Amino acid sequence: MPHTNDKHVFDEVAEILGGPRPLHHSARVNGKRVIDTPNPGQREFQSLLARCLFSKSRTTPWDLMVGRSFYELRSYFSLVSPQLDSLVIVTNTATRIASYLLPYTRSHSQNFHECAGIPGLRVDGYGRGMIRLKHLPTNGVLELRDTNDYPKSCGAQWTREVFEGEIGRNRDSDCRSASWSSAWRKSHMDKAEEASFKAWPTAWGTPLFSGILARAQILWYSHWSSGLLTANQFTSAPYRLDWDENITVKEFGRLLTESAIRIDGAKFEISDHNTGRGLLSLGDTQLELSGPRDGSDQ
Repeated sequence: MPHTNDKHVFDEVAEILGGPRPLHHSARVNGKRVIDTPNPGQREFQSLLARCLFSKSRTTPWDLMVGRSFYELRSYFSLVSPQLDSLVIVTNTATRIASYLLPYTRSHSQNFHECAGIPGLRVDGYGRGMIRLKHLPTNGVLELRDTNDYPKSCGAQWTREVFEGEIGRNRDSDCRSASWSSAWRKSHMDKAEEASFKAWPTAWGTPLFSGILARAQILWYSHWSSGLLTANQFTSAPYRLDWDENITVKEFGRLLTESAIRIDGAKFEISDHNTGRGLLSLGDTQLELSGPRDGSDQ
Protein backbone atom coordinates (compact mmCIF):
# COMPACT_ATOMS: atom_id res chain seq x y z
CA MET A 1 0.00 0.00 0.00
CA PRO A 2 1.45 3.41 -1.00
CA HIS A 3 0.20 5.09 2.21
CA THR A 4 1.88 2.46 4.38
CA ASN A 5 5.10 2.75 2.41
CA ASP A 6 5.09 6.56 2.67
CA LYS A 7 4.69 6.31 6.44
CA HIS A 8 7.55 3.83 6.64
CA VAL A 9 9.84 6.14 4.65
CA PHE A 10 8.71 9.15 6.68
CA ASP A 11 9.51 7.33 9.92
CA GLU A 12 12.90 6.25 8.56
CA VAL A 13 13.82 9.83 7.61
CA ALA A 14 12.72 11.09 11.02
CA GLU A 15 14.83 8.44 12.74
CA ILE A 16 17.97 9.19 10.70
CA LEU A 17 17.74 12.97 10.98
CA GLY A 18 16.56 12.93 14.59
CA GLY A 19 14.84 15.72 16.47
CA PRO A 20 11.24 16.23 17.64
CA ARG A 21 8.48 14.82 15.47
CA PRO A 22 6.69 18.18 15.03
CA LEU A 23 9.67 19.48 13.04
CA HIS A 24 9.30 16.56 10.65
CA HIS A 25 5.51 16.94 10.38
CA SER A 26 5.87 20.64 9.53
CA ALA A 27 8.06 19.67 6.55
CA ARG A 28 5.71 17.00 5.20
CA VAL A 29 3.98 17.25 1.82
CA ASN A 30 1.54 14.53 0.70
CA GLY A 31 2.83 12.25 3.44
CA LYS A 32 6.49 12.63 2.46
CA ARG A 33 9.18 14.33 4.53
CA VAL A 34 10.72 17.06 2.34
CA ILE A 35 14.44 17.51 3.10
CA ASP A 36 15.52 19.61 0.14
CA THR A 37 13.56 22.84 -0.06
CA PRO A 38 11.92 23.54 -3.44
CA ASN A 39 12.77 27.24 -2.95
CA PRO A 40 15.84 28.18 -5.08
CA GLY A 41 16.69 31.17 -2.89
CA GLN A 42 16.55 29.07 0.26
CA ARG A 43 18.86 26.49 -1.35
CA GLU A 44 21.35 29.22 -2.27
CA PHE A 45 21.27 30.61 1.28
CA GLN A 46 21.77 27.17 2.82
CA SER A 47 24.70 26.54 0.50
CA LEU A 48 26.27 29.84 1.52
CA LEU A 49 25.67 29.03 5.20
CA ALA A 50 27.17 25.55 4.77
CA ARG A 51 30.39 26.98 3.34
CA CYS A 52 30.62 29.44 6.25
CA LEU A 53 30.01 26.81 8.94
CA PHE A 54 32.19 24.07 7.43
CA SER A 55 35.16 26.23 6.42
CA LYS A 56 38.22 26.51 8.64
CA SER A 57 38.12 29.43 11.08
CA ARG A 58 38.87 32.81 9.52
CA THR A 59 39.24 31.48 5.97
CA THR A 60 35.99 32.93 4.59
CA PRO A 61 36.06 36.66 3.80
CA TRP A 62 33.17 37.48 6.16
CA ASP A 63 34.56 35.60 9.18
CA LEU A 64 36.01 38.73 10.80
CA MET A 65 33.97 39.07 13.99
CA VAL A 66 35.87 39.33 17.27
CA GLY A 67 35.33 36.19 19.37
CA ARG A 68 33.90 33.00 17.91
CA SER A 69 34.48 32.16 14.26
CA PHE A 70 31.69 30.77 12.07
CA TYR A 71 33.22 27.31 12.36
CA GLU A 72 33.27 27.48 16.16
CA LEU A 73 29.59 28.42 16.39
CA ARG A 74 28.69 24.78 15.72
CA SER A 75 29.74 23.87 19.27
CA TYR A 76 26.52 25.59 20.40
CA PHE A 77 24.23 23.59 18.06
CA SER A 78 22.12 20.62 19.08
CA LEU A 79 19.96 20.06 15.98
CA VAL A 80 19.69 21.02 12.31
CA SER A 81 16.25 20.54 10.77
CA PRO A 82 15.41 21.53 7.16
CA GLN A 83 11.92 22.92 6.58
CA LEU A 84 9.99 23.71 3.41
CA ASP A 85 11.06 27.37 3.23
CA SER A 86 13.57 27.72 6.05
CA LEU A 87 16.29 26.01 8.03
CA VAL A 88 15.88 25.47 11.77
CA ILE A 89 18.95 25.27 14.00
CA VAL A 90 18.33 24.44 17.64
CA THR A 91 21.00 25.84 19.94
CA ASN A 92 21.53 26.57 23.60
CA THR A 93 21.99 30.28 22.86
CA ALA A 94 19.98 31.47 19.86
CA THR A 95 20.44 35.19 20.45
CA ARG A 96 24.21 34.85 20.75
CA ILE A 97 24.49 32.84 17.52
CA ALA A 98 22.44 35.52 15.76
CA SER A 99 24.78 38.23 17.06
CA TYR A 100 27.76 36.50 15.42
CA LEU A 101 26.03 35.96 12.06
CA LEU A 102 24.53 39.44 11.60
CA PRO A 103 26.72 41.83 9.56
CA TYR A 104 28.83 44.81 10.53
CA THR A 105 30.65 46.77 7.84
CA ARG A 106 33.36 49.34 7.39
CA SER A 107 34.88 51.04 4.36
CA HIS A 108 38.51 52.07 4.22
CA SER A 109 38.25 53.66 0.78
CA GLN A 110 35.85 53.74 -2.12
CA ASN A 111 37.11 50.36 -3.34
CA PHE A 112 38.04 48.59 -0.10
CA HIS A 113 35.21 47.33 2.09
CA GLU A 114 34.96 44.78 4.89
CA CYS A 115 31.99 42.85 6.22
CA ALA A 116 32.04 40.90 9.51
CA GLY A 117 29.05 38.58 9.42
CA ILE A 118 26.91 37.45 6.50
CA PRO A 119 26.15 40.32 4.11
CA GLY A 120 22.44 41.01 3.77
CA LEU A 121 21.37 39.04 6.86
CA ARG A 122 18.62 40.73 8.89
CA VAL A 123 16.39 40.03 11.88
CA ASP A 124 12.97 39.09 10.54
CA GLY A 125 11.09 38.30 13.73
CA TYR A 126 11.05 36.84 17.21
CA GLY A 127 9.16 34.16 19.08
CA ARG A 128 9.37 32.36 22.39
CA GLY A 129 13.06 31.43 22.57
CA MET A 130 13.36 31.97 18.81
CA ILE A 131 14.89 34.55 16.51
CA ARG A 132 14.26 34.44 12.76
CA LEU A 133 16.86 35.77 10.34
CA LYS A 134 16.30 36.57 6.66
CA HIS A 135 18.92 36.95 3.95
CA LEU A 136 18.03 39.84 1.65
CA PRO A 137 19.87 38.72 -1.54
CA THR A 138 18.35 35.21 -1.55
CA ASN A 139 15.26 35.57 0.68
CA GLY A 140 16.55 32.55 2.58
CA VAL A 141 15.39 32.12 6.19
CA LEU A 142 17.20 30.75 9.24
CA GLU A 143 15.31 30.11 12.48
CA LEU A 144 17.48 29.88 15.58
CA ARG A 145 15.61 28.19 18.42
CA ASP A 146 16.71 27.79 22.01
CA THR A 147 16.81 24.35 23.58
CA ASN A 148 15.35 25.83 26.78
CA ASP A 149 11.59 25.43 27.18
CA TYR A 150 10.80 28.97 28.27
CA PRO A 151 7.43 29.75 29.89
CA LYS A 152 4.74 31.32 27.72
CA SER A 153 5.37 34.66 29.44
CA CYS A 154 8.77 34.75 27.69
CA GLY A 155 7.36 35.61 24.28
CA ALA A 156 8.59 37.56 21.26
CA GLN A 157 9.13 40.82 23.15
CA TRP A 158 11.15 39.04 25.85
CA THR A 159 13.35 37.36 23.21
CA ARG A 160 13.87 40.71 21.49
CA GLU A 161 15.00 42.31 24.74
CA VAL A 162 17.40 39.43 25.45
CA PHE A 163 18.83 39.74 21.93
CA GLU A 164 19.25 43.53 22.13
CA GLY A 165 21.06 43.09 25.43
CA GLU A 166 23.26 40.34 24.00
CA ILE A 167 24.26 42.18 20.86
CA GLY A 168 24.65 45.48 22.70
CA ARG A 169 27.06 44.02 25.26
CA ASN A 170 29.07 41.72 23.03
CA ARG A 171 29.00 43.23 19.56
CA ASP A 172 27.92 46.86 19.26
CA SER A 173 30.39 48.37 21.74
CA ASP A 174 33.38 46.44 20.34
CA CYS A 175 32.42 47.23 16.76
CA ARG A 176 31.92 50.96 17.37
CA SER A 177 35.38 51.22 18.87
CA ALA A 178 36.82 49.64 15.72
CA SER A 179 34.78 51.84 13.34
CA TRP A 180 32.35 49.10 12.32
CA SER A 181 28.78 50.06 11.39
CA SER A 182 25.84 47.83 12.38
CA ALA A 183 24.64 47.11 8.84
CA TRP A 184 22.11 44.56 10.09
CA ARG A 185 19.95 47.38 11.48
CA LYS A 186 19.40 48.82 7.99
CA SER A 187 16.46 47.80 5.82
CA HIS A 188 18.71 47.57 2.74
CA MET A 189 22.22 46.34 2.00
CA ASP A 190 24.84 49.05 2.28
CA LYS A 191 27.64 49.54 -0.23
CA ALA A 192 30.15 47.53 1.82
CA GLU A 193 27.74 44.58 2.12
CA GLU A 194 27.05 44.56 -1.60
CA ALA A 195 30.74 44.69 -2.46
CA SER A 196 31.58 41.93 0.05
CA PHE A 197 28.76 39.70 -1.17
CA LYS A 198 29.81 40.03 -4.82
CA ALA A 199 33.48 39.43 -4.01
CA TRP A 200 32.92 35.86 -2.79
CA PRO A 201 31.25 33.56 -5.36
CA THR A 202 28.65 31.70 -3.28
CA ALA A 203 26.52 30.07 -5.97
CA TRP A 204 29.01 27.29 -6.84
CA GLY A 205 27.75 23.86 -5.80
CA THR A 206 24.46 25.19 -4.41
CA PRO A 207 22.33 22.00 -4.61
CA LEU A 208 25.07 19.82 -3.11
CA PHE A 209 26.13 22.11 -0.26
CA SER A 210 22.52 22.95 0.56
CA GLY A 211 21.74 19.24 0.67
CA ILE A 212 24.70 18.50 2.95
CA LEU A 213 23.72 21.22 5.42
CA ALA A 214 20.14 19.93 5.45
CA ARG A 215 21.56 16.52 6.48
CA ALA A 216 24.39 17.79 8.69
CA GLN A 217 22.85 16.03 11.67
CA ILE A 218 24.26 12.69 10.49
CA LEU A 219 27.77 14.16 10.61
CA TRP A 220 27.31 16.35 13.67
CA TYR A 221 25.02 14.27 15.90
CA SER A 222 27.53 13.78 18.73
CA HIS A 223 30.62 15.79 17.74
CA TRP A 224 29.67 19.18 16.36
CA SER A 225 33.28 19.91 15.48
CA SER A 226 33.20 17.18 12.80
CA GLY A 227 33.53 18.30 9.20
CA LEU A 228 36.09 20.75 7.82
CA LEU A 229 35.86 22.11 4.28
CA THR A 230 39.20 22.90 2.63
CA ALA A 231 40.40 23.81 -0.84
CA ASN A 232 41.63 20.77 -2.76
CA GLN A 233 44.62 21.22 -5.03
CA PHE A 234 45.38 17.67 -6.10
CA THR A 235 42.13 16.16 -7.44
CA SER A 236 39.33 17.08 -9.83
CA ALA A 237 37.15 18.08 -6.85
CA PRO A 238 37.88 21.72 -5.87
CA TYR A 239 36.95 21.11 -2.21
CA ARG A 240 37.42 18.33 0.34
CA LEU A 241 35.29 17.64 3.41
CA ASP A 242 37.34 16.07 6.23
CA TRP A 243 36.13 14.52 9.47
CA ASP A 244 37.44 11.86 11.85
CA GLU A 245 34.50 10.72 13.97
CA ASN A 246 30.87 9.55 13.97
CA ILE A 247 30.50 7.97 10.53
CA THR A 248 32.63 6.29 7.85
CA VAL A 249 33.06 7.76 4.40
CA LYS A 250 31.28 4.80 2.83
CA GLU A 251 28.27 5.07 5.15
CA PHE A 252 28.08 8.84 4.71
CA GLY A 253 28.16 8.43 0.94
CA ARG A 254 25.55 5.67 1.09
CA LEU A 255 23.17 7.76 3.18
CA LEU A 256 23.48 10.71 0.81
CA THR A 257 22.87 8.66 -2.34
CA GLU A 258 20.99 5.44 -1.55
CA SER A 259 18.96 5.86 1.64
CA ALA A 260 15.64 7.47 2.57
CA ILE A 261 17.48 10.79 3.06
CA ARG A 262 19.34 10.67 -0.26
CA ILE A 263 20.02 13.79 -2.30
CA ASP A 264 18.22 13.18 -5.59
CA GLY A 265 20.71 12.80 -8.43
CA ALA A 266 23.79 12.59 -6.20
CA LYS A 267 26.37 9.87 -6.86
CA PHE A 268 29.10 8.43 -4.67
CA GLU A 269 32.13 6.23 -5.20
CA ILE A 270 35.25 5.28 -3.27
CA SER A 271 37.93 7.16 -5.22
CA ASP A 272 41.01 5.92 -3.36
CA HIS A 273 40.97 2.44 -1.83
CA ASN A 274 44.28 3.06 -0.10
CA THR A 275 42.96 5.97 1.95
CA GLY A 276 39.23 5.21 1.84
CA ARG A 277 38.48 8.62 0.39
CA GLY A 278 35.32 9.04 -1.63
CA LEU A 279 33.92 11.32 -4.30
CA LEU A 280 30.43 12.78 -3.99
CA SER A 281 29.00 14.40 -7.10
CA LEU A 282 25.81 16.15 -8.13
CA GLY A 283 25.63 17.42 -11.67
CA ASP A 284 28.90 19.23 -12.41
CA THR A 285 29.78 19.63 -8.72
CA GLN A 286 32.28 17.26 -7.11
CA LEU A 287 33.28 17.09 -3.46
CA GLU A 288 35.97 14.80 -2.06
CA LEU A 289 35.10 13.07 1.22
CA SER A 290 37.81 12.12 3.70
CA GLY A 291 36.85 10.42 6.95
CA PRO A 292 37.04 7.11 8.83
CA ARG A 293 37.24 3.84 6.88
CA ASP A 294 34.97 0.93 7.64
CA GLY A 295 37.56 -1.78 6.98
CA SER A 296 36.08 -3.01 3.68
CA ASP A 297 37.76 -0.41 1.48
CA GLN A 298 41.12 -2.15 1.52
